[in-house]
Amino acid sequence: MKLMLFIHIIGGTLTLFAGAAALVFKKGSRPHKLSGKIFTWSMAISLFASMIPALFKNNLFLFMIAVFSLFMLWSGNRALYFLHDKNRQPKPLDYIINGLNFLVCTGGIILCIFEKNIPGMVFGGFGAAFSILEIRQYSAIRSGKMTPKLWLAKHISMMCGAYISAVTAFLVVNFTAKFGIIVWFIPTIIGSPLIAYFTARFTKSTKNIAPKLTAAAIIAGISFLKITPLSAQPYVENDTSRFRFAQLTLGTEIQHIPGGETFPRIVIGGTHFWGHADFMVSIPVARIGVTDGMSFSSGIETGAKFFPWRIEKGKIRPFIGFDWAVGNVVLKENTAENPEFTKHILSPNAGVFIDSDWGMFTFGASYNPLKNVEYPLADGILKNYGLPQMNFRIGYRRSFETTQGAEELHTSGQEKIVVEKLAESGRLNNLFFGAGFSSAFILGQAHFLKNSAYKFIVSPAPFPEFSVGYYHHELDAAVNINFRSIAHSQTTYNAEQRWSRRVFALEVIKFVGDYHGFVPFLGAAIGCEEISYSEEDDLLKEWRWNPSLVLGWDIRPNRIQFFTIRTNLRWTPQKKFMNGFKEIPLDQLEVNFFELILYPGRIFRWDI
Repeated sequence: MKLMLFIHIIGGTLTLFAGAAALVFKKGSRPHKLSGKIFTWSMAISLFASMIPALFKNNLFLFMIAVFSLFMLWSGNRALYFLHDKNRQPKPLDYIINGLNFLVCTGGIILCIFEKNIPGMVFGGFGAAFSILEIRQYSAIRSGKMTPKLWLAKHISMMCGAYISAVTAFLVVNFTAKFGIIVWFIPTIIGSPLIAYFTARFTKSTKNIAPKLTAAAIIAGISFLKITPLSAQPYVENDTSRFRFAQLTLGTEIQHIPGGETFPRIVIGGTHFWGHADFMVSIPVARIGVTDGMSFSSGIETGAKFFPWRIEKGKIRPFIGFDWAVGNVVLKENTAENPEFTKHILSPNAGVFIDSDWGMFTFGASYNPLKNVEYPLADGILKNYGLPQMNFRIGYRRSFETTQGAEELHTSGQEKIVVEKLAESGRLNNLFFGAGFSSAFILGQAHFLKNSAYKFIVSPAPFPEFSVGYYHHELDAAVNINFRSIAHSQTTYNAEQRWSRRVFALEVIKFVGDYHGFVPFLGAAIGCEEISYSEEDDLLKEWRWNPSLVLGWDIRPNRIQFFTIRTNLRWTPQKKFMNGFKEIPLDQLEVNFFELILYPGRIFRWDI
């Protein structure tokens, strides 16, 4: 077994370096291909070396992780095989590997049910689902629906997802004891939006790709997740503690549209206000039941649920709430690249929430206020289609505590002493770095576009956001520089429309109040932006300065921890672009779902 451990460590080390090299080198170049091969083989050897001890120790959970990770490597490399020749067909070995992965993950689910291993059940479910989706793609090959862009997107998402798994494993083994639960999430938080962004960049398309890629990266991070979840709501014991105000939740849900399609989703969220509210982001992973005809779906959703009676273990709690998303309507046909009609939708929902020792279960329904849509069948030809009004959801999540560990320091009075001494020496004025993912909603549409068959400026896919700044403790304010690259393209009816917006912004925010660790802020920004718009071969580009208004909140239990979780909204008004005599409004509301803020200077400054 020591030999297996040695091989596992050597293979894992090569995996980290080779994977980083493959990300840095120019895509398609010889160094990229060479480092990619080293990454694949070293990770495969490392995983095989971990499978043998897992079998001897009867650890099926770790065995499933290794099998599914190997499946991701295989799938990512096979995507290149199909990409290079559209006439290639799946081999018997493709079906055998998918079948083995499905059997191992299904067996793991059954065993984990008896052992009440919830993470194993969730992980096995995703592994089995990925095999089913893979076989469905083989059917799409025969019908000609798998395009080179889709194969390239799959290659990027699977290989990057595997690399996120490797990085997560390295951080967990080496840094969990010092930094705790946060090391589980850093690779996923940073890697997920990067996968979405670079896939859109290299495939030259953002349509329907980013939600699946983001989910793929999240699943990759979860594949190494073995965190001990909360055994009970900590706020039940003390419902006024700022350290029990909010808990992180991770899970999945199934959305079903009667008479239509089914969408598995990843859910990232948090309960707030001591169990009286739940804020979440829901990311679609796949589409099941796709058929020719009119298709309606919603992309990434953000929303809230409110509980008149707070969530408690063993209790059934009703909720009401809303979901905000961009609804997508597209006519599915085998031969045409039809336009995707999009519209912002605010959907009310209601249901029940059940918490138990097994986890948190939700059963609910949402109402779609978009009853019908005039869909373009050709340039200038519109047809009215009715849309389904209701959709139903079943969800499962687990909650995780990230701040309660600091409660003892606070109640003992030591926190106040530490804060005072660090503030006196200026060591709470810190440089910080931020990374997260956002989405932008276009609030207006040009009149000349409204009845066009193909010219739809729709809301873009999620994109990464990076920031670096400085926090001043006494002023309780921060200044930062952030970068966002937002883009969208639409190709249909032999025409193409594309726009992009790259922003470097100087932002100033002021925190106003502190409600038990829920710290809102207001601010303003000025951005230097490159805006481009193109139709066919005509390209217009300009640089401009644009102001923005900013508001949001931090989850900040105290002033001395080295990370906070931030959510913010940015409104950039009067963004208009001239295309000849045509005025195109691009007023945008950006929603930053989840941003991790790290203060490196606080990590090693507890010596007072």
